[in-house]
Formats: sequence, C-alpha cells, structure tokens
Amino acid sequence: MRIAVVVPDLLFGSQAMEIVKAAGHDPELTSDIDGLVALLAAEDFAAIVADLSVDGVERAEAIADVRPAGVPVLACFPHVDPEVRAVALEVGLDQVVPRSRLAREGGQLLNALLDG
Repeated sequence: MRIAVVVPDLLFGSQAMEIVKAAGHDPELTSDIDGLVALLAAEDFAAIVADLSVDGVERAEAIADVRPAGVPVLACFPHVDPEVRAVALEVGLDQVVPRSRLAREGGQLLNALLDG
C-alpha cells in the first residue's frame, strides 16, 4: 500500500521511510504540507504517517484539513510537548504517539491502523 510520510527532518524522514518499508508498504516522503497536498493530488494513499515535532499544532491542523476522507493518520510528537498530542487528537488524527514509540513500533502501529 502507498503511504504518505510527512517528516520535516531528513534524518528521521529516512528512518520513517524504512519503518514503512519494513511493514511491507511503499512510502513516499515529503517534508511539508504543500508537498503532502501535491502527493495526495497525484495519487491515492492508504495512510499518512506524520511527524509533528516542528510546528506541531499547526501541522496537525493542516494535515486534518487536507487528508482525504477515510485515510487514517499515524502521527508522532515530541514527548515533552503533550499539547501537540492533545490538539492532534482533537482535530481527528487517528493515532498520536511519542516519536520514540513510532521509531520502535511504527510498523506494528501502522499495520494495526490499516487493519482497524
């Protein structure tokens, strides 16, 4: 399945891509919301994986605004910023976990979300 990966940090972006590949999916990486909009306009995606560590509240709200209906979002946030998690859940992102958990369990979390 095609998975859109939105990560502003190139290093973690590479890690997120490997997580998605290891889970058996085909990732497409972008660093920002404009890139996500372009990806979503070009093809269908089964899910979105997003890093909310930069401009987390604004990024969560923007992702909620642009994601197609029925496309689940797995997002991560810095554990020191619980407000980002609260807002992300409030605006409808499906699962929001600390970045460290996504790094450890991202493939399992993604597959559970897709199976859900």
